[in-house]
Amino acid sequence: MQKKKNIRLLILLVTAIIVTVITYVLVQPKSGISLDKSLFSYGQTVDLNKVVFDSNPDVTLEFSRNTWLVNSSYSADPQRINVLFAILSQVSVRREVASNELAGVDSLMNTKGTQVKFYSDNNMVKSFYVVGDEGRAVTYMSEDKQTYYLVEIPGYKSYLAGIFLLDVNGWRNPLVFDLNWANLANVQVSYPQNPGNNLAITFNERSLSLVGMSNADSSKLTDLIDDISLMYVNDYLFESEVVDSLTTELNAKISVSDIARNTYTLEVYGQNSSQQYLVRKDSLHYALMEPNLVRRVTKPKSYFRQ
Repeated sequence: MQKKKNIRLLILLVTAIIVTVITYVLVQPKSGISLDKSLFSYGQTVDLNKVVFDSNPDVTLEFSRNTWLVNSSYSADPQRINVLFAILSQVSVRREVASNELAGVDSLMNTKGTQVKFYSDNNMVKSFYVVGDEGRAVTYMSEDKQTYYLVEIPGYKSYLAGIFLLDVNGWRNPLVFDLNWANLANVQVSYPQNPGNNLAITFNERSLSLVGMSNADSSKLTDLIDDISLMYVNDYLFESEVVDSLTTELNAKISVSDIARNTYTLEVYGQNSSQQYLVRKDSLHYALMEPNLVRRVTKPKSYFRQ
């Protein structure tokens, strides 16, 4: 009996060893060589002046005349530029993708991934492929789409791939008006359906005045200009995303003019199913905006009376 028991234990031991070896082979990198944790990072981000995302369609960020531009057409979001470079300088390899995961990651990369290239002047200094699984909050990178790595920023639980997979509109600066108080001439808020509430605010000798209301509350006028200067959109829309029925009725129009006689506008239309307002910037670019931002800058004229 003892002999049979020993044989069974020996069989269990051999089985456990086999399972352990198989598991090690599946989850460990193919090579015994230690991983280069900084394989995809680049520390000299201050020297970069162009980033190209080979997505569909391509997106190019380029530093020109002291500002970042998207596809040479739009002002880029400075916060997202900062996030991109922060990730680039800190991204670290956690491990090589296991053999049993390789086919899935390769398929994901070929269907949803992008190649990103970083340039200093005209020289490409860094390039890699990137894709992620947002549901699992994991990001994969590869130099050649042959070997894949799970990457992270040590100490942070975040979905890194998202910033690399933005489209053109995702990179655009969400700020509506770039106001400079020193150059401000006037601000107008008009209500086509209720013109009696129209506002015409002038800026003279560092003081604000509301046309037609001599006793206007200057602090409320100042707050209004501040709120207008801080307006931002949630998402810019492509033409195919604009719902025609929402564009037929204009609720309000905000116009900002500077001393050089440049005028910038924001038109406010109706709300969509998620209660966001459809807006149009400078009569060209449609976007969505949060209701609280719209309400803060569309006060009735009586609100400003002392």
